[in-house]
Amino acid sequence: MLNVRQIESCREAAVLSDGQGLRLEVDRSLNRKWIFRFTLRGKRRDMGLGRFPDVTLRQARVLRDEARQLVAQGVDPIESRRLGRLEQQVTFAFAVERFIESKQSEWKNNKHRQQWRNTLQTYAIPKLGNIPVKNISVQDILSVVEPIWMDKTETAKRVRGRIEKVLGWSIALGHRVDHNPAVWAGLLENLLPSPAKISPIEHHAAMPIDQIKGFYDWLKDETAISAKALQFLILTVGRTGQVVGARWDEVSVTECIWSVPAERMKSGIAHEVPLTREAVALLADLPRLAGNPFLFPGLKPGRPINSNSMRLFLRKKTPEMTSTVHGFRSTFRDWAEEQNKWGSRAIEACLAHTNKNKVEAAYLRSSLLDSRREILSAWDSFLVR
Repeated sequence: MLNVRQIESCREAAVLSDGQGLRLEVDRSLNRKWIFRFTLRGKRRDMGLGRFPDVTLRQARVLRDEARQLVAQGVDPIESRRLGRLEQQVTFAFAVERFIESKQSEWKNNKHRQQWRNTLQTYAIPKLGNIPVKNISVQDILSVVEPIWMDKTETAKRVRGRIEKVLGWSIALGHRVDHNPAVWAGLLENLLPSPAKISPIEHHAAMPIDQIKGFYDWLKDETAISAKALQFLILTVGRTGQVVGARWDEVSVTECIWSVPAERMKSGIAHEVPLTREAVALLADLPRLAGNPFLFPGLKPGRPINSNSMRLFLRKKTPEMTSTVHGFRSTFRDWAEEQNKWGSRAIEACLAHTNKNKVEAAYLRSSLLDSRREILSAWDSFLVR
């Protein structure tokens, strides 16, 4: 065993052993560092314990004994220390990234992940980012959501909910042992006004059925690519994200089918859209840009139009209208139900609305294709005749 005099009297490069794996390595510059050498699962490893005299001989022995206990239990002391240090460094910003990584497999697409990150980076991380998750308090949560609770209620609700999930993840992994300060029930509901009383419910304004034909006639004469996208959206009763991301390799003109992949569907289920005569004619007139796979190419090479393009076009060209892009789906449903020709299941299938019964949902996607083609063809005729 070593003693302090031996250590201090060493004036050349050497390795001094204290036994049970503890060594003091002395280099040519007479710098001295403690090493614990151990073997685990057949592999020899060296664990640094600090420099002498910052770490005394007695302290080095304590550290060695703690490490030896871990090795005896089959635990790598180097990895254990790394995790211990990591726990001390689990700030909210760090937890956000780890939480997002853990959820990638269940989230439908990269857009969802980016929305999470953007929301938290905009509102939460500037105030919570550097705070260890174990220290975040109710007052910290309020400092994030209270300033936007009245004016941006929906956003504030979303931010609070996402903070709650990140902190819940932290609790599950042992990075926080206290309660979750972002929960609504029983906690923040007592400190903030009820969202139902301050946030008006917004519906997607739909164009009246008796106006849609005239609007469509006018739209056909517009040459902007966003106008063509809006025309396609009305004909297919699709959602904005489906239409904006539509690619040429998803379209079969011979079969008159547009196959929307699952990652662009709200339901997460691939959807086949029957293409009507008017829709096929529209596609035939669209420009095909080299290197751009999208039906509705944007200004950036290889990219589609912006997701807000149709909305901005509608507002710019028809400022007097209150209708929204999404509202055309409601107009279609109102029209289809008025015809009293088709069942609600077929109409809902045209809109690709989720059916909670998975067996019935599969049936609707397959066997109702002909019915959906009939309905959309009738919609086509109504619009263009």
